[in-house]
Amino acid sequence: MKQSALLARELGLDEETILKKLSGSKAASVTLARQLSREDADRLRAIRQNGNSPDAEALIGITFDEDASRWYPMGTLLAQTLGLCNVDGEGQSGLELQYNDVLAGKPGEMITEVDARARTLPDGVTLYVPAEQGNTLRLTIDRDVQAAVERAVRECARVNDAVSVQAIAMDVNTGALLAVAMYPTYDPANPPRDDLDRLNELMRLTVLSDVYEPGSTFKMLTAAAAIDCGATSPQEGFYCSGRITVDGSTVRCWGAPHGAETMARALENSCNPVFTQLALRLGSERFYQYLHAFGLGRRTGIDLYGEAGGILIGQSRVKNVDLARIGFGQSVAVTPIQMITAACAVVNGGRLMQPYVVSDILGPEGEVIDHLSPVCKRQVLKEETSRTMREMMEAVVLYGGGRNAQIAGYRVGGKSGTSQKLDSADEKARIASFVAVAPIDDPQFLCLVCLDEPHSWTTAGGSLSAPVCAEVLEQTLVYKGVPRAAVPDTPASDAETSADLPEDGDSFDGA
Repeated sequence: MKQSALLARELGLDEETILKKLSGSKAASVTLARQLSREDADRLRAIRQNGNSPDAEALIGITFDEDASRWYPMGTLLAQTLGLCNVDGEGQSGLELQYNDVLAGKPGEMITEVDARARTLPDGVTLYVPAEQGNTLRLTIDRDVQAAVERAVRECARVNDAVSVQAIAMDVNTGALLAVAMYPTYDPANPPRDDLDRLNELMRLTVLSDVYEPGSTFKMLTAAAAIDCGATSPQEGFYCSGRITVDGSTVRCWGAPHGAETMARALENSCNPVFTQLALRLGSERFYQYLHAFGLGRRTGIDLYGEAGGILIGQSRVKNVDLARIGFGQSVAVTPIQMITAACAVVNGGRLMQPYVVSDILGPEGEVIDHLSPVCKRQVLKEETSRTMREMMEAVVLYGGGRNAQIAGYRVGGKSGTSQKLDSADEKARIASFVAVAPIDDPQFLCLVCLDEPHSWTTAGGSLSAPVCAEVLEQTLVYKGVPRAAVPDTPASDAETSADLPEDGDSFDGA
């Protein structure tokens, strides 16, 4: 068998491609294939060494060099965050790209004197320069929590026939990411190399790069801002007639009018008209001060490549109707990492923490070269405001649209959201999301789950995303050794006695 045909058969390559490489180069050597498995290389060596084989002669002149390849022993676990290297070991995405210079090290070299035909001189000088090993990263990610989150995300996508699902678990007080899961995903050890467009899509860190309208989860930010500056209080009375008109545009609530309600009950009911009034009462200057303080419209500064800054209408261009809709989570777009970072500030005493995923950089011998400590970017809210918000968010889970986030033995706070997916051709396409934190009386962990275009019996975040948050938080709390305790009895509210209480308060037909 001729050489090109044999190599094509054994290497799984196209014979025409091999012929072009062999005939079109004037170099002393040509690389035909990279990162062969040891089994394939040994098989070719065996053929060449078998003098009785008719194929042995075809492999004369073929040499083998040692090559290096990245090893991903955990398969799909944390795939997008870890990222991927090309055949030359250069990071292409995720941590591999962000920390490429830290991880890469320096390759070794063998410098040898050769003649004009690249033949080694018998008495030539040979110099060996040893390789320098790269450094190692220690992550804030907890492998067991990550595995639990990924299982929950896969099942959620399957059951609800969602286009995609994103979930983040974060340490409320430090900004450290405990888990980051995006589905669909891929195995970096066996990526779909034959479909680069598909690979590029699967590699994207969508929790950083993709924006969405948060819907009613955003109401916790509006409520916190209004309470913090004294524009309202949880006990203030409001009246919901089912709609409110702003500059000729009508904002509707999600169902029957709520009637008389306190501001705290409005959060339980996820009442659009009340949060419209709060946004207008704050005014653009004061509201935007809080929005910017929460980090909206700006990158969080997480130590990963490819973060977007979200979309926030410029303050000089915002109209009253825009301000009104921002108040309940429309006319504003955030990334999941922005939303969870802002939510942590609401419950952790008001501190906006910079999210991060690398805790230490380790040298070749395991020594700590650099330790990355938590960074508080600013104090957004008063501690008293944060304490009040924790109480109100617990009421949402006990009596409002977050009841599916309840966990036996743990006190949980949260907020649901359901928003239009504006870049979809399907007018009924929704983003179903939920934010949950536990224990709400001593916040430690917060989880955000977003379902992209669920095709289920509902699109409500309180029905689809809240149970996933509860599952993730419960496993995290148990794994971290946070003891269960009896949740104190709380008197039933009017919202609890309502039949079929909807989970979200978004309106999509303002006119």
